[in-house]
Amino acid sequence: MKQINDSQASWVEPPAEQQSLRKFLETVRDRIWVVVAAVVITTAAAAFYVATADKVYEAKAQILVIPIDDPEGRLASLGLIGQSSDPLRAVETAATLIVSQGAAEAVAVDNGDLGSPQSVLAHVSAEPIAESNVVSLVARAPTAEGAATLANAFAKAALDQQADVIRDTIDRELPSLNARLKELPEGIASDTLAAQIAQFEALRVAGDPTLRINEPAVPPGSPVSPRPLLSLIAGIFAGLVLGVGAVFAMRMLDPLIRREDQVRSRYRLPILARVPRERGGPRDRPLVWSNLVGGSMEAYRTLRAVLAGSAARSNRAPSILISSPGPGEGKTTSAISLAASLALTDKRVILIEGDLRRPAIGKAFNLRARKGIISVLAGEATLQESLVTAPIGDGHLGLLLSEESGGAGAELLALPSALELLEQATQIADVVVIDSPPLATVVDALPLARAVDEVVIALRLGTSRLDRTQELAELLAESGITPAGFVLIGVSGHSNPYYGPSSRSSDVREMPPPRAATGTG
Repeated sequence: MKQINDSQASWVEPPAEQQSLRKFLETVRDRIWVVVAAVVITTAAAAFYVATADKVYEAKAQILVIPIDDPEGRLASLGLIGQSSDPLRAVETAATLIVSQGAAEAVAVDNGDLGSPQSVLAHVSAEPIAESNVVSLVARAPTAEGAATLANAFAKAALDQQADVIRDTIDRELPSLNARLKELPEGIASDTLAAQIAQFEALRVAGDPTLRINEPAVPPGSPVSPRPLLSLIAGIFAGLVLGVGAVFAMRMLDPLIRREDQVRSRYRLPILARVPRERGGPRDRPLVWSNLVGGSMEAYRTLRAVLAGSAARSNRAPSILISSPGPGEGKTTSAISLAASLALTDKRVILIEGDLRRPAIGKAFNLRARKGIISVLAGEATLQESLVTAPIGDGHLGLLLSEESGGAGAELLALPSALELLEQATQIADVVVIDSPPLATVVDALPLARAVDEVVIALRLGTSRLDRTQELAELLAESGITPAGFVLIGVSGHSNPYYGPSSRSSDVREMPPPRAATGTG
């Protein structure tokens, strides 16, 4: 029997990470349909938005700002925009003065279809044009003509409003200035005051000299919203982002093993064989050799060749135990197929049905044992008289079946007689294969796993769970067992053999016709 390593096995430690870009692309490729669906949905939503959204046009009127030079401060009370050391400050002040409540009220009165002053203000904005003395007055409307009309109307109303404010201020101050002028004697003071009165009267007629419309708005040629091309590009980009995010979220939340790289990234063990997806055969029982397609046969021949090294390293017949994290993951099919593949090379093979809770080998071959493994373990029968010859391999494959199923019989695997059975089997056979129960679910066959030469883990892509596989790995590692590797079942790819046709009838020709299975091995 093989030596047991008591230390935690290093094979459970994940190997070095593969290249991040490659891993990213493989993850997206596995669920590319999610990305495609997300892009289709978001693009359709963008197209629907473009088709149904109200069009918005923007028109711009330019207002020139001309700060007044008033070093003596004669016009300070009028609120005119004066020159300063910061030219941008004057333009920003003008932008604030232009968008006023008074101008909005005037536009709303003159254009009743524009709604309330608040509605007018909501569709108008003013902002300085960088590094210039120009304010851009932007108006938005459902039509191009409406946007231009609103921009021009608001610009005119804003300048008129500012001119009215100046006139009202002048009208309030002129009487007092004239009265003071009459009281002053002729001289410098009276001349200065007279000059100020003359400026006020000129401004009362001309209005605000610091603001004027430099370029009126014209109807725009296209709407600013919605923009079909930009909306569709945004929809596609949003779909890509959402799709890729959904793919990685699904990967993180998905409990199942779906790709080979998920196994390689977690364990330092080789992939011994890759069995393609089977599209035929019975679904209520494990597959036997005659049910396999050519690609599956080649995969189990590969497994046979890889495990053949055990015979060279051992002085006795090698023993191989095949288990899985859970039920329905292909361990029994793998055990039957490996045993059949070995028997077809004229090796004497014993296939032991170690899964006593749910025995399935007899069902797969349509055989039933009167005496089987339970009788042998209980000391009621010998191994040789309990063997049943399988209808494959020209009599080289002997089956040790289970007479019944249930947890009571499974307890027999923990007895010393189980190890004695394994020892006897290795003495009369060239290879011993054991179909073990899923060790991550029940530990019935753990003593046999410690005693055999090789342990093989069968995983079915899309069925095997990550957490149960990790539980099995930790159980084996704590028991000092290093498996030979994994058999991946359900791998996508070609199912045809390299040579010859792939039909089942062609592959079965290498087997003899089924024989009666009532004799002893």
